[in-house]
Amino acid sequence: MAKGKNIGKCELCGQVSKIIKSHVIPKFAIDWLKRTSATPYIRQGLNPNVPKQDIRKVPLLCAGCERLFSTWEGQFARKLFIPFQEKGQQSFSYGGWLLPFTVSLAWRLATVGVDNFRRNNAELAEYIDKALDCWRTFLLGHSKDSGPYEHHLFFLDYIADVHGAALPDKIHWYLLRSVDATIAFGSRTVFIYFLLPGLVFWSCVRPPEQAGWKGTRILEQGTIAPPQIAPSEFGDFLINRAQEAIERVGQMSDIQRAKIADTMLKGPARSIRSRSFEVFLFEYLRRRVWEGDDK
Repeated sequence: MAKGKNIGKCELCGQVSKIIKSHVIPKFAIDWLKRTSATPYIRQGLNPNVPKQDIRKVPLLCAGCERLFSTWEGQFARKLFIPFQEKGQQSFSYGGWLLPFTVSLAWRLATVGVDNFRRNNAELAEYIDKALDCWRTFLLGHSKDSGPYEHHLFFLDYIADVHGAALPDKIHWYLLRSVDATIAFGSRTVFIYFLLPGLVFWSCVRPPEQAGWKGTRILEQGTIAPPQIAPSEFGDFLINRAQEAIERVGQMSDIQRAKIADTMLKGPARSIRSRSFEVFLFEYLRRRVWEGDDK
């Protein structure tokens, strides 16, 4: 029970303390998207007509647990995310920071979303509860074992040819220029899906392991690099998720589109140098050259 303003129970350690509003999606990814965009704003799929400087934060952790998460986030950003995005590095040797960072992503999303998930999928929520207990113990350092749950990291890139398979228009905006996260499920499966620009984290919950992955599993330490193989359901899920996001962004009003164009015209140098323009150019060429679109 809260004793005062911003005082509550930390979702991780359980201590009653001042609770900090935390990003579910790490802030470094949002900052990078803004810095490399044609405009200095982000637009979320649920409400593309409202430009924002930041994304939603939720009261989640005490200061000590927030610092714990921030340490892993900082290591991931410095040692993998920035080298991958800005230096073209493809192979990464990692130590004891990658698995806790990945588990922290799954834990924070599941913690924030489990109550809503329970209301709609009560028969599956118990599997998330069990995983959360295991992940909490691991993140607090009470156990060196993160449990039976596999965690996978898949590197994304431009897709020029998928051997006749239809890809959603503007799919690269979703894969390389957006963030996304959800508790996903089927009739017998539950997993945590997390998209950072160019990177997908896939944490198995039910079953706790999944066949078909190669070169993607995150261990206590090791090396991870493309080329990688994922099960067919991964590709199907990714395309469906991208299509949904692209359709939501397609609902942006003409007024907001005009504002974006005006901002880009006022800063043409930034626009041309941006990753947004790079993706725009690739999508344009993909339609004209690879898909034969002469419109």
